[in-house]
Amino acid sequence: MSSLPTVCFLSAHLPSSDSKEAGQRVAYQHLEYLSNSFDVLLLSFANKRELENIDPKLYVLCSEVNIFSINTPIRIFNLLKSFWLPIYISIRCDSRIRKKLLEIESSFEDLYLWAEYSQMSYYLNLPSTRKLQSVLVVHDVITQLFERKLDNTHVLLKVFYSFEIWRTEKWETISFQAINKILALSNKDKEILIEHLDNKRAYVDILYPKVNNLCKTKKFDITSNSPEILFFGAMNRYENEHGIKWFINNVWPSLRLSLPTCKLNIVGARPSESLHKFCEGLDGVEIFGFVEDPSKLFSQAWLSIAPIQLGAGVKLKVLELLSYGVPVVATTIGGEGITATENDGLLIYDELEQFTSACISLLSNKMLCEKLGKSARMWFNNVYKSLEVNEHRVKSLMINNVTTKDD
Repeated sequence: MSSLPTVCFLSAHLPSSDSKEAGQRVAYQHLEYLSNSFDVLLLSFANKRELENIDPKLYVLCSEVNIFSINTPIRIFNLLKSFWLPIYISIRCDSRIRKKLLEIESSFEDLYLWAEYSQMSYYLNLPSTRKLQSVLVVHDVITQLFERKLDNTHVLLKVFYSFEIWRTEKWETISFQAINKILALSNKDKEILIEHLDNKRAYVDILYPKVNNLCKTKKFDITSNSPEILFFGAMNRYENEHGIKWFINNVWPSLRLSLPTCKLNIVGARPSESLHKFCEGLDGVEIFGFVEDPSKLFSQAWLSIAPIQLGAGVKLKVLELLSYGVPVVATTIGGEGITATENDGLLIYDELEQFTSACISLLSNKMLCEKLGKSARMWFNNVYKSLEVNEHRVKSLMINNVTTKDD
């Protein structure tokens, strides 16, 4: 039997080192680091796609792997059983995980809990688990997700979202108090969580995600002689599809008028049929879907865009682009949580005219794009790299720096 202390690792989505979803890659990083210092027992939900692509490395890192399938009928069943809880929480209030967690608790004396995603805070608040040392990694602040949906929907849904914001904020305020340490992925989310916790800063810390190198070659100069724009992100995410449609509807016509040879490359896994139809017949627009090694497309890009209007949390795709040396024009939501400035290659504009003007100015000046790209890479290497999560940081947060609930 292992002499290492035991961590029960709970995740709302199946961790994977090569997932197309940034959150699952982040969860995998944490699990991998924990496995070097702890005996890890994994309890994770998985949808159909995740079940078909289980990362075999999980069985090497963990002494025990427990995967619980989740689909629409299960979500509805869980929701009906726990209807008094916020929807994001109730759909993952699952008796299978509760039962397994009780089994584990009764089998291990020296047990810690690590949970990925806010939804899993439910399991850190069970009567039996509240006494255990616990860490929660908040990928997105759920109330902020609903607040942004509230601004982009019709009247009836506004009532529903307002209600969900009220009870979700109430849930976060109460349930998070029972957890030893809350970890945000950016300083912006940290400040929101501190406000929810009535300014109890001792509970909240930051775990900056590690940015993986997706490209096999390094970028030095732009390889395309004509201006190219890159949109990069998982295209099955509604906020990404919504963002690129907004860009094509509102910005693209002006760009093509000013720069007729300009191209827009859309790169990311599982683009919908709706997006294909939307882009059908548009000159200069090409949808690539998932690309195993996007080095060529990254090198061709004069700039990238993150015109995100919805969602919450730090956008790992923006950090990946900056790390490679591609300047990014983003909305506030697209660039949130990232401290890079305009001089570092991250240009933030929310007004349509400013967003359009910035794109036209950059795409008219290849040398400026290259200069900003080099500044972006410098910012990433000199600033962000020093903040990235590492094994020592994860280990210390799990044991040494965990604040007691009485502090």
